[in-house]
Amino acid sequence: MKVIVKRAVLLVMCAVLLTGMLSACGGNSGGGVASPGTGSVAPPSDSGAPPADEWVSRTVGITGSLGSLLQAGTVRENEQLLTLIYDNLWMVDPITKEIHSDILEDWYYEDDLTFVAKLKDGVYFSNGVKATAEDVVFSGSNLILRGSNKANQFGPMDVEASHTRDEFTAVFKFTKPWGPGIMVYNTPFMCKSWCEEVGWDAQEWITGPVGSGPYKVVDYVADSHYTLQLRDDYWDKSKDFFVDEWTMRFFPDASTMAMELEQGNIDVIAGMLPTDYERFLAEGASMGIGVRTQSMNDVYLMTFGFVNNPIFFDINVRKAIAHGVDWNVVGETGYGRLHSEPGGTLPKISPFYLNTGTYAFDPDLSKQLLADAGYSPGDIVIRCVQMDIARTKRMSESLQYYLDKIGIVVELEFNDIPSTLRLWTTPGNNDIGWQNNPSGTVAGEPFQSWFQLARSTGIFFHGFIEDDYFNELFDKATYTTDNALRKQTYHEVQQHMFDNYLVIPVSEYQTARAYRLDVFSDKDIEKAMCDEAVLYLNKLSVR
Repeated sequence: MKVIVKRAVLLVMCAVLLTGMLSACGGNSGGGVASPGTGSVAPPSDSGAPPADEWVSRTVGITGSLGSLLQAGTVRENEQLLTLIYDNLWMVDPITKEIHSDILEDWYYEDDLTFVAKLKDGVYFSNGVKATAEDVVFSGSNLILRGSNKANQFGPMDVEASHTRDEFTAVFKFTKPWGPGIMVYNTPFMCKSWCEEVGWDAQEWITGPVGSGPYKVVDYVADSHYTLQLRDDYWDKSKDFFVDEWTMRFFPDASTMAMELEQGNIDVIAGMLPTDYERFLAEGASMGIGVRTQSMNDVYLMTFGFVNNPIFFDINVRKAIAHGVDWNVVGETGYGRLHSEPGGTLPKISPFYLNTGTYAFDPDLSKQLLADAGYSPGDIVIRCVQMDIARTKRMSESLQYYLDKIGIVVELEFNDIPSTLRLWTTPGNNDIGWQNNPSGTVAGEPFQSWFQLARSTGIFFHGFIEDDYFNELFDKATYTTDNALRKQTYHEVQQHMFDNYLVIPVSEYQTARAYRLDVFSDKDIEKAMCDEAVLYLNKLSVR
């Protein structure tokens, strides 16, 4: 049964999707090279780790939000710092897709409804409390217990039936087989007694929570910075941590952050303006700056709002839209040189990927399809309600331009985030959607890419695919632990989606990191890249 565990992967809910969309769609993300993982713009440096007796400090630049140190709290979590403060139940390697754990000695499915996790003896939290299986069960179920927006990542877990078998053995029970598994790339290992003592609204979740990880918070200034230092009493003595201090600096303005990188005041940045990226790509080597790109393990999709506009039940309309837009141009409009043409609805790196191809740009065919179906120019009016975010606006306006050329009217409306979310979660308000999940697809699991498309798991009405066979296949692949069956089913559903024009793949986009070549090597950044918003800082801390 261990093989089932090795392909089990992270799951996400609406907030993870939204967080990733905001990060991916905001103006703070730049362009990149057109092929995944092309590496640095200069030969990798041989920086290596400094001598053991040297005090080492590293600084990270971040835009958007400094965030909280509570996963899936009311304030967006700072997932980069979570990798330093907490050990994790499981993490997914973004390159190999392997599951690994620093605190568990074993994990496996005992049967289709029973998952067992065995904690190592000798794990301690920063408050001196020795970790037990109770903390494992608590960490794996607290998102459900507190009604978190990430609760769905554990699927049909039966929290009440989950229990400890002995001091170090945790047992997670499910009400039905859960194919995607229960691993999440960043599942913080939490101290049950401390969490219950302080509660979920405590200020300590921002200023310095208790964790079992190697670092602790020593300084926090709101909207300015976090400073973490290496703990002397970290339980795992087998690891050689050479970074004594990490500082994360918040920059409201991405261009200012890029300038600070140029001046050597920060060592690596998360997110860049397109202009800064182009400059680093061309001139970075002379500045001592490297750039590494990597596939986001995700495909940006355009969805038809079947529930909101019945016009989309006519396959000729879907075909006309699919062939009437140059989707490569739309992708480039949004992602610049980070855009890469997709081969289907899943990323190429996914173990479930099927190369179905994409739709050829043929506006004459689109006009003919509409005419044959009895539609005259102007008959079809589509409402497109989106967040007022630069990238989303550019792509929506590009879509509007192309559809106007084939006689379909697109009425655009851009609102603030809360207003848009209210409209998206109410039927009838948005006919066309953009769907992506860059913060939840590190392991290439289709559930994470598609859960917003299914009736059983989706939240936004413009994303639901009202196709019985799609939903049947989706559930068939989700609720089984037979990996061969899952792969076969996911191949079938990808072909069905393509043949029936149920969604449109737009871009298999990438993320990029800029960093100081005298501090990090290209290999350092490669092993630490997770997604557009997250670096595994713990991987940059050990020799």
